[in-house]
Amino acid sequence: MMSGGPGLNFNTMSDLVAKNTADIARKVQCVKNDDTQSLETLECLRKAPVEDLTNISVSASRAARPPFGEGFFYPTYDADFIPDRPTQSMRAGNFVKGVPVIASWVTNDGAWYVPPLTSTDEGVLASFGLWLYGLSEPTKAKLLDLYPVRDFEAMVRPDYDGDISPQYYRAAQLNRDIWFTCPVLDFVWQYIKNGGVQPSQVRLCEHNATRYTPVFENMGVPMWRVSHLSDIPYVLNVQHLGGGADNLAKQLAQAKIVSQTIIRFVSSGTPEGNRAGVEAWPAAFSLATVKDFDKEFPAEISLQLFGGPYGNRAVSVSKSSQDSMTKAEQAVHWEKLFERCEFITSAKVREEFGV
Repeated sequence: MMSGGPGLNFNTMSDLVAKNTADIARKVQCVKNDDTQSLETLECLRKAPVEDLTNISVSASRAARPPFGEGFFYPTYDADFIPDRPTQSMRAGNFVKGVPVIASWVTNDGAWYVPPLTSTDEGVLASFGLWLYGLSEPTKAKLLDLYPVRDFEAMVRPDYDGDISPQYYRAAQLNRDIWFTCPVLDFVWQYIKNGGVQPSQVRLCEHNATRYTPVFENMGVPMWRVSHLSDIPYVLNVQHLGGGADNLAKQLAQAKIVSQTIIRFVSSGTPEGNRAGVEAWPAAFSLATVKDFDKEFPAEISLQLFGGPYGNRAVSVSKSSQDSMTKAEQAVHWEKLFERCEFITSAKVREEFGV
């Protein structure tokens, strides 16, 4: 699982998708007597030219949820075909079991969801407000408190990124954790906790390499750094990436390492083996006891880092303070995954998210 996990359909129990679908039906003249739920409306939509439906739907979704239209259409809870919210189904053990999992996120997964000129607390909240419009004021305040702007001041690179505020990076980290990192951690923990697989069958990964740096520079968005989708050319071992992307030997070698590691896991259930440039990759919760899985959220995680200043290596971090950490572990510890994700995946916040 790359850049997220099940349960990302925000507002699953709202009528948002039904309203969006009705709007599209009206635009293709399929609604009679304002009855959007009639069989006549359904039959008309089935007969409508696919080009018209596509163009209208894509335009509407991108206008409502720029730039890519996420969160406009998705499966919706109906107590029939979809019997419950995904995160509740996870906690009830209602899922397919026995599937070994690598679950991952990208270091700057949330970067392109944030307007580059974001510079205020209000702008930070607005960067995900289009999707998460049901958040309470206490939840918004807690999110801002968990991501203090001072944590992101060191990320500012005015000579390279231009006039970018620490608030931009703050919002990018919040979006990354809300969309991707925290749902990943919640999924794998609940998957093991509720009988999906044995703890030894789950691995975590943070991908911190990109071949798109020259592309982002040409686009005028160097602040995206290791953005969403950066992992795909490595996992698929793309040796000739177009669009002005980085195809230097170092990047091609890294792509082989990542892809071979994933292939080994897919074919054997374990990423271990003779893989040049990669340390032993521990299970996600290699230090957890049986009793630990009674809790709603882990107190320690182990994960594989791919790329970045510390190369390919395994790290372990815990909720409690750690006296001795490697620089790679310090970098992951800086992300404050425990306190932030424990709140984001809490029952109250999941209900407000609609997941």
